[in-house]
Amino acid sequence: MKKYVLILAYVAVIFLAFGAGAEEVKEKEAMIQKSEDTPPGMELIKVGNGQEILVPQGTKTRRVGAQLILQDTSAYFAEKFIGMENHFMKIEESLQGLEQRIKDLEKETQQENKETLVSGNKEK
Repeated sequence: MKKYVLILAYVAVIFLAFGAGAEEVKEKEAMIQKSEDTPPGMELIKVGNGQEILVPQGTKTRRVGAQLILQDTSAYFAEKFIGMENHFMKIEESLQGLEQRIKDLEKETQQENKETLVSGNKEK
């Protein structure tokens, strides 16, 4: 009788182990599905007991007690716009530097070409 109880306990442990593993796999698949359903530029923020909110990426959040307060959309877009404006200004500065460098290189090559022509005429 003890053998049957041990065998039954062993089978139950194996069954529970595989059942728990299957549950974890299902949870991981659900998370992957959620991430695939999330539109580009958006992210899911966990609010509490399994609840999630879809917000733009980078939205600042803060908790006050049990409340989750999201950054105001106008403040979010103003912050993003200022960031883009600063980024474009840096690009313009580097572009102006590159344009100046191109002009300097053009002058150098023209000067070298002139020197080559002058030295070529002297050798003849």
